[in-house]
Amino acid sequence: QKAPEVTAIATADWPTPARRPADSRLDCAKLAEVFGVTLPPWRESLGPVVAALLATDGALPRH
Repeated sequence: QKAPEVTAIATADWPTPARRPADSRLDCAKLAEVFGVTLPPWRESLGPVVAALLATDGALPRH
């Protein structure tokens, strides 16, 4: 089976009913300010998440 080709496009080139920001990275400042919750940098969490997915054949663990 041939792998699909992925081509990068700008947000403006993909028409959707809702307007999307050009840069939509998650800003967690309000979460920390209101609830005192801080998330670790995504790079710190990536390894354990991938390991968990591989260990469970892609099924996400329930918390």
